[in-house]
Amino acid sequence: MRPLLPHLSSLLPVARPAAPRILIVNGHPDSRPERFCAAVCTAYGEGARAGGCLTRRMDVGARGRLLDGSDTVPGMQSEVAQMLEGIWWADRLFIAYPMWLDGPPPTLQCLFEVLAQRRLSGKSSPCVADLPSADKEARIVVTTGFPALLYRAKIDGAATPAGFRLAPTTYIGSVDSISPGGRARWLENMYALGRHERRNRRRGLCPRVVS
Repeated sequence: MRPLLPHLSSLLPVARPAAPRILIVNGHPDSRPERFCAAVCTAYGEGARAGGCLTRRMDVGARGRLLDGSDTVPGMQSEVAQMLEGIWWADRLFIAYPMWLDGPPPTLQCLFEVLAQRRLSGKSSPCVADLPSADKEARIVVTTGFPALLYRAKIDGAATPAGFRLAPTTYIGSVDSISPGGRARWLENMYALGRHERRNRRRGLCPRVVS
């Protein structure tokens, strides 16, 4: 009977790991597709889906307005609710935004400030304070008009929801003067990064795009 056990076990269905779920956040105040942040999010998302990941996307500048961080601002409740639901759904966040006065744009910054306040106060259902974020990671890409060398030694977690682990931040410098070929190479790198997310998650790796 014992020799049959290996054969019988080989007939059982093999449990496959669930496809990683990634929430892609375009933090540029202008969500038009010609903006480089939008292109970065698109390239990363295409790569992630090609690699077997599930993705959702949120463009925080889609409404074309700035937020003051208050729940009373028209539309803020729905945007917070959308982000909360996305955070619950996702295993990982991918956030791209332009450097704005040495930080994220006001719209993105205010959105995460509201999320942080709700996390402390528990003003949501399900409760933000109970978000299982300890095992979740946020990956950030920042575009800047200055050389990236000025920022690479800096760890900037300002645009990351509280409690998330931060993967190495990628800075794309001198973005206004990058040649078309240079932009194409960056988008290829973003596609490759998304393409390998499933493998990196399984192995526990935190790849960094070399720039």
